[in-house]
Amino acid sequence: MVRSSSVAEYGRFSGGVVNMATKSGTNTYHGTAYEYLRNRVLNANDFFNNRSGIPRNAFTQNQYGIAAGGPIVKDKLFFFTSWENFALRNGKPTLTTVPTTAMRNGDFTGLPPIYNPYTTCLQNCPNGPVRQPFPNNIIPASMIDPTATVLMKVWGPPNLPGNVNNFAGNTSLGGNQEQVNARADYALGEKQRIFARYTYWNGDSLPSDPFHTNFGGLKTLYGANGGVLGDTYTANPTTVLDFRLSYLRALHGFLPEQTGMNLAQLGPAWAALANQLTLPQAPLPNVSGFATFSDVYIHSVSNEYFLSGSATKIIGSHSIKFGGEARRWDWAFVQSNTAGGIFDFNNVFTAVNPLSPGNTGYAFASYLLGTPSSGSLAGAAKTFQQIYYQGYYLTDSYRVTNRFTLDLGLRLDVIGSFSERYNRIVVFEPGATDPLAQQVGMNLKGQLALADSPAYPSRNQLGSSKVAPAPRFGFAWSLNNDAVIRGGYGLVWVSPEQINYSLAPFQSAVNAATTTMVTSVNGGLTPLNTLSNPFPNGLIEPQGHNPALLANFEGQSFNAPIPGPPYPYVQQWNLDIQRQFDSALFDVGYAGSKATHLAFSVLPINQLPDQDLTLGSALLKSVSRSMVYCLQVPVL
Repeated sequence: MVRSSSVAEYGRFSGGVVNMATKSGTNTYHGTAYEYLRNRVLNANDFFNNRSGIPRNAFTQNQYGIAAGGPIVKDKLFFFTSWENFALRNGKPTLTTVPTTAMRNGDFTGLPPIYNPYTTCLQNCPNGPVRQPFPNNIIPASMIDPTATVLMKVWGPPNLPGNVNNFAGNTSLGGNQEQVNARADYALGEKQRIFARYTYWNGDSLPSDPFHTNFGGLKTLYGANGGVLGDTYTANPTTVLDFRLSYLRALHGFLPEQTGMNLAQLGPAWAALANQLTLPQAPLPNVSGFATFSDVYIHSVSNEYFLSGSATKIIGSHSIKFGGEARRWDWAFVQSNTAGGIFDFNNVFTAVNPLSPGNTGYAFASYLLGTPSSGSLAGAAKTFQQIYYQGYYLTDSYRVTNRFTLDLGLRLDVIGSFSERYNRIVVFEPGATDPLAQQVGMNLKGQLALADSPAYPSRNQLGSSKVAPAPRFGFAWSLNNDAVIRGGYGLVWVSPEQINYSLAPFQSAVNAATTTMVTSVNGGLTPLNTLSNPFPNGLIEPQGHNPALLANFEGQSFNAPIPGPPYPYVQQWNLDIQRQFDSALFDVGYAGSKATHLAFSVLPINQLPDQDLTLGSALLKSVSRSMVYCLQVPVL
């Protein structure tokens, strides 16, 4: 681990740097095999399982592997390889609420009274907008929403009495991992040695599916494939050259169990929506008081390419090292938490009075009618992002005396900014004139602009690459054979897009679109659209790189980066004093760190200036004409 920030060889960090080396083979054969097993034999049962009469949950953890290394050609070619597997199965005690058989059939006998939302009094209503009750607290079969009938199967049947906490069980969780490492070393001669390494890692986690309905649980997928080719050449006793070429492919994803569900089974309206979905997901019912489900979909694939090299030269008391690195990161990403839509149900649409529901109405009754209180569907475009980085450095470890060493270094970072394959990036330019300015006769500033357009010609969302010098300094002073003082200072630049998740192009406003369900047009007195046809006018799709559609954001809230921000940097310094007393070591150290221009996710630019707060109640006066921007901008 490199804990001192005075080493100019490393950049793009704000803490420490960890170097890891893989093991290589030798002229003798060595191998090992191991097995580690844990199970539930000595585990106690969960309190809630005991109370519900559920047996002890499962638990099995199995970790095993092999490793071997040795010569292929003695003194020339060596190998080392390892394989490891990890498997975990763990039962999670689950206690939740599911609809009873009577509820599924529309029978709410013994529950709060439910009312027909289509009978709301709208005119000449002395008691307000009250509704007529369902006879015997039963919803007629003809009024049960057909889509609700299909989706009702995602809840398992109750296995405990009552209407609340009537399902208990052990939900199977856990996952699997597998890793393979292989390395080969070849000595071309006394002066040159090359090596190659390949690593494969793959894993997943089980979805949480207590009802075994293959719906609502998330399966996590992750893995990586990587390789390195290295060449070290000793030109002479005072000169060493080193080169590295590497590649890393990483995968991460959340896959809901219901991915790929045939929406035609939900009815003709859903069948028509299927081709408009950006991701193949199913709608989620979110019924107040009942078990809930997840629809988070993430698919992330990154490919990283690295090239680095260095040269070390010893000249007298100086050990000089210089080198550089170049990186390219390609990142394909898409995410939506409600790609198939989420629909919230409460008691209001089946209450006696929607303006004052009280203890009337029932959330699952509203669900059966297909009348949600709200609903939305978030579409997302898969983006293909790319960023470049270069770093160059020069260090000199100068042994001034036998007791004093001085480390001087300078690093030069060339920090690129994200671009997107199809230029689906939007930025905010605060000084640009708003097209509405002329129409309203006001001096309005601030406008969105698409990348690679006349308004913003650059393809990179933050502009051209940042050239950032970073000085480093360190020393070690041995006062005598028993005492030493060490210290250092370093400045490190960090890309704002590296530490601020909201700046990635997939977060751009043009790569997402949310369609909101219109559940009522009279303030919730009567329903309008229902679960079986929530979006009769179709879905709003992400607009992508389309300048003609930028006007759609006027008056809306959105996120957009401002090009040309100040880049974050971190200054670190430390001082350490060590003193040996016979067999005891006395160590006193101090470390400091200061970060500047750290990225801030969002900042509402409509904040009232402090000097205007003195206006007091005058701020509440009506004006003849006003414009309000509802913009949130990542500020750096």
